[in-house]
Amino acid sequence: MKFYKIFIFAYLSIIIVGCGSIPKDMHSLSTTLNNGIKTLNATLNDDSTTSTRHKTNNKSGMLTNSQCQNTKGKTKSQIEIMANEKLTDARAYSLNSFAVTYNFQISDRVSRYGVNRDSKAICSLTFDGIQPSSKVLSWSVIG
Repeated sequence: MKFYKIFIFAYLSIIIVGCGSIPKDMHSLSTTLNNGIKTLNATLNDDSTTSTRHKTNNKSGMLTNSQCQNTKGKTKSQIEIMANEKLTDARAYSLNSFAVTYNFQISDRVSRYGVNRDSKAICSLTFDGIQPSSKVLSWSVIG
């Protein structure tokens, strides 16, 4: 019976000594995590002129809503100039022997299905072939 009492006493002593150092370590861990989260949030929510300028200058692969609606009959070369992007087979959303479809973000239209204001609607253009002289057969707006 003495063995159990000694064992319980030693076990409780170790727990008490160990718990004495936890609050200080937990507090420093909590402070470090809070500072890291604040830094991360500040970086993600940074609305500085540098990040805004980067977003507005990056229009490659984007069309406006009116450009999308006025594409029927335009050639692939004309769309490449409007979108400031080369339309390759690798860029195609759908490709077969009859037609090719490309999707573009619409810069001035927010998607209804997006999770935030940065979710753009999609302009889907279907061409009658893969040659530069191919014309837009149909367009549709998604979102």
